[in-house]
Parts: sequence; structure tokens; C-alpha cells
Amino acid sequence: MLMARIASQMTGMMTGMIAATIASGIGGNTLAATPVLDEIRSTGILNVAIASRAIPLSFRYPDGRLDGYCLDLIDEITTALAVELNLNRRPLVNIVESQLDTRFDLIRTNTVQLECGPNTIQAIDGVTFSEPFLVTGLQFFKPTRIGTSPFTRSNPTRDRTRRSTKFHHRQYHR
Repeated sequence: MLMARIASQMTGMMTGMIAATIASGIGGNTLAATPVLDEIRSTGILNVAIASRAIPLSFRYPDGRLDGYCLDLIDEITTALAVELNLNRRPLVNIVESQLDTRFDLIRTNTVQLECGPNTIQAIDGVTFSEPFLVTGLQFFKPTRIGTSPFTRSNPTRDRTRRSTKFHHRQYHR
């Protein structure tokens, strides 16, 4: 249910993100204006790199099947592409395994049009990042008997919302 809600929210954002991210900074305000999207339209294939060891974003079951949030989002992207590019069906997805040391080169060399994984947003030549689609609120926990510390919150629900909003704004909306 949570993934469906996230994917639904992402679909609206995907249209603009696709033009920016898939085109790797090639400009243009419409989806039809980019060579990469023309390639997807003509081949009917979206090439995507996914790291298979990034739980819950992507992972492999013992039988080799790939699963995770990235696959759900790619599914939503192909739906948006079919609509925006006026395709009769969604593009097929060709998945390429990415590693920490190969993921940016896969984009730069046009091996893939997208890479989905736990990427730190930074300035990297030849790569454009989408808006973040998953911001976590990872926390430490400790036994109550230890008492308070600088990391202890008085109202976890209120503080979590306030702090995560400030963090998100500071990190990604400059």
C-alpha cells in the first residue's frame, strides 16, 4: 500500500523528471524534444541500471528474481512514458546491474537512460539527479534505563516531522 501511494505521487513528478533525468541534462521543456526519448519511442525499450544489493530499493530473492521500490517506480515511469510519448504500450524494460563504481559511467556512456539506487545527490559531470523519492528517518534506539542523552527526543512524533522536514529542505531544496 505504501509503495502504491509513493508510486502514485511519483507519477506526476516523473513527467518533468523524465525529461531532466533521462535526457541527462539535454534541455528542452517537452518530453518529445530529447534524443533519448526519441530512442525510447522508436525502440520501445527503456534501459535502466539497478543495484541489486540495496534493500529495500532493490534486492534479489534466492531464486534470482529482482524486487524492490526501484522496480515499482520504473513500472510507474514506463506507464508515464507510454502516455507522454503516445505509445501503444509501455516500453519494455532492459535492466542492467549497476555497481557503486559503474553506475555513473552507465549513464555517461548511454548504456542506460536511468539508474535507480541509493545515490547521494552531488554534482557529477554528465549526470542529472531527479528529486529524491525516498528520504529516510533512520534512528538509533537504546534501552530506557540508560536515561537521556543529546539524542533523546521528548516528543518523537512531533520532532520527527519537524526535523525530517528541515533536513529535507536543507539538503534538497537549495
